[in-house]
Amino acid sequence: FIGTRLAYITGQPGQPAPSGSDRIIRPWFYVTCALTCMGYLVWLAVGLKNGFTIGLFVELLMSDDPRFGDSFRPDMFPTVPGVTTCTQFGVPAMLLGLWLFLRGDRRVIFPIGLLCTLAMLRAIVFSERTALIELFLPGVILGVRMFVLGRRWPLWIQNGLRIAPFAGPFALVLFFGSFEYFRSWRYYQDSFDSFAGFTVWRLSGYYTTAHNNGAMAIETHLSRPLPFNTLRPFWYFPGV
Repeated sequence: FIGTRLAYITGQPGQPAPSGSDRIIRPWFYVTCALTCMGYLVWLAVGLKNGFTIGLFVELLMSDDPRFGDSFRPDMFPTVPGVTTCTQFGVPAMLLGLWLFLRGDRRVIFPIGLLCTLAMLRAIVFSERTALIELFLPGVILGVRMFVLGRRWPLWIQNGLRIAPFAGPFALVLFFGSFEYFRSWRYYQDSFDSFAGFTVWRLSGYYTTAHNNGAMAIETHLSRPLPFNTLRPFWYFPGV
């Protein structure tokens, strides 16, 4: 809300990007894709060298032990500083690729699909949902900005866009539940009557934990005029 108000007060209406901008964006898209793939390939090579196999991957999918993955991830897939970090180039690559795709370049669909596949495998092997969230969420925002906003739509679509924020919590539950079904449902299915009840319990646990951590921080840390963890870079800035 604050960002929206600042944009209205200080910003100028956005202008369509010139057609020549695609010629600048396209090579950077392929460069960031190549760097992302290089990071994943190096990480995979490290894992294979340390004993990771297809059989172990299948066992990870089928195992009923929630700690099975933790028993081999740190030893088989140690990070290589400055190399495996290249996987983070996937975020700008996804944004640049979607920009080109939404402007009519259908050749980028395969590299975009490859980025999504790599992120999906990372989410499974390392139990990191953020590997997908950090690609999909900025991509959805870019898609809405380029494909939805600023166009003339029928009244029923306009009304649907107005109530979309209220549907957000339901979308969150569906997104979270779809991953928890493959990630942890098999460990808890005998303790719940339904998957829906388990999803709500699991999701609410994250918010409850965050609330409890905040309450503990207030009780155990010195009071500050500004939040410490939320503004941690401010507190660690030289001279503060």
